[in-house]
Amino acid sequence: MKGASWWNEEVKEKVKRKKEVYDAFISSETHEEKEISRIRYKAAKKVAKKDIAVAMSKAYDRLHQKMKTKEGEKEVLNWRGLGKEEQGIWV
Repeated sequence: MKGASWWNEEVKEKVKRKKEVYDAFISSETHEEKEISRIRYKAAKKVAKKDIAVAMSKAYDRLHQKMKTKEGEKEVLNWRGLGKEEQGIWV
């Protein structure tokens, strides 16, 4: 989701970290290593999930603030690719 408005450097780093920890978990050979890696992965996954939720919430708050204006409403309708007929504007 690199084009999404909530995808920022902080989220990118957390997801990258989660993937690295997952790779370590998968490549673990002994039972003890696997348990430790599993715990690390679960923690990294939880952190990434929380950061994504916060970033998405902020992005949607900005969108809702923008929607309160007439210009913002028109912009969002244009994002969706709606023509003038679908917007209720008849020429």
